[in-house]
Amino acid sequence: MFENKVIVYGFRHETTGKTYIGYQPPGKSFYISSSENADFWRDYSQGMLRRNILFIGDGYSKDDLKIAQALEWFGLDYAISVLGKDMMYNAQNNAHSKHEDMLTVEHKQVLVDWIEGRSDGIVLENTYSEDNERVAEIVRRVEEKEYAIEHVSMNTIATFSANQVRVEQYIRSHVNELAQRMSENPEDIEKKLTPIVAVVGSNGPTILDGNNRRRALEKVRGVTEAPVIFINETEFGDTEESRKRNYNLFGLMMNKEDDVVRETNSNSDIKRQIQIMIDDENLDLTKHLHVDRARKMVEDLLLHTVIPTKKKLAGIWKSFMTDFEKGQAEQYRQNMKVYDDGWLRAYTWNNYESKDVAAIHASMSKTEYAQAFAYICRRMKNVGVHKGAIVLHYATPYEFQKFNDEDWLNDLRETVNHSGLDITVDVLPAFEK
Repeated sequence: MFENKVIVYGFRHETTGKTYIGYQPPGKSFYISSSENADFWRDYSQGMLRRNILFIGDGYSKDDLKIAQALEWFGLDYAISVLGKDMMYNAQNNAHSKHEDMLTVEHKQVLVDWIEGRSDGIVLENTYSEDNERVAEIVRRVEEKEYAIEHVSMNTIATFSANQVRVEQYIRSHVNELAQRMSENPEDIEKKLTPIVAVVGSNGPTILDGNNRRRALEKVRGVTEAPVIFINETEFGDTEESRKRNYNLFGLMMNKEDDVVRETNSNSDIKRQIQIMIDDENLDLTKHLHVDRARKMVEDLLLHTVIPTKKKLAGIWKSFMTDFEKGQAEQYRQNMKVYDDGWLRAYTWNNYESKDVAAIHASMSKTEYAQAFAYICRRMKNVGVHKGAIVLHYATPYEFQKFNDEDWLNDLRETVNHSGLDITVDVLPAFEK
């Protein structure tokens, strides 16, 4: 959830209180620290350090980047002064105070309270904590056999609906393996078979966990009934919306570990549920803020309940977003206008350099961090003129998908205006008319 954020964070030793304060730049999906202190990494590996967030800002905002850098300096300066160097993993304050004038009292107070042990910094609300607790309790009761187990005929079970959590409702290889094992060892079926779990609502029973087991049992000769746990729909939530979400969460939680009679969740299964969640919330992943909201939603609902570690979640999320971006890029591929170097050189010459205007051409990605601005300034210097032009184009569908919000293009134009230089920004059309 933090790829597009800039963060000031702190680590504190649970026993000694020894402290580390750091700065996390944007673009990091899984980040611990840049510390080179061996004691820090020893204590971290032993699980003795707890991380808290002291500031979180928009990684696309230049002001937030400056505030974060200044806050890191302020926090280190204050902590070293108040706690003493012996209580710091940071050897010295290498941060910069250049933008301290941008810090508010509220910004500083968060760090002071954390350094002095009065707070845990900024606590991010888990919007799905109630759902997590509710479903985790149902899972616990199932695993500890607190629900009654009924033996139901296979004919009756065949009439149950199925709640689809995975990409594939039935995994043929797994079903066949289960059926073969049961056929060869029928005396072990009752002992090894985990009960099918079904929720009972107004439309009758729906299987939440055990669809592969049902299909396998149907293939075993002589099996006429199977163990089933029935759970009333009201245990899963007070509204149809929350119950639907929690049915899926239950299915994923029940399959998060290996079991002799069921197939664990694949990354595709989890990514499918992520897409369902995003669709249900009407989020648009072409918008940065919606991406942040979606990532936090996924972390709140699935981290530690279905996905065991932040690193695993980061990998699944990265794969999900890569799939999304490829899909977006494909939408633009067919009609996208392609410019080769020869055409671009002729264009810049005919429209600018032949008129004593220095010109460069670059793909739109070179607007990021004003790279194109640096190119034209050097070109104007090299040819000894005071007028310039930057000719921009989209080189690939992926580049269009990433930069078509024009944030960096607008930043380039603002940089040109601020410099007071006579520079034209010329954007070539991305698509054939």
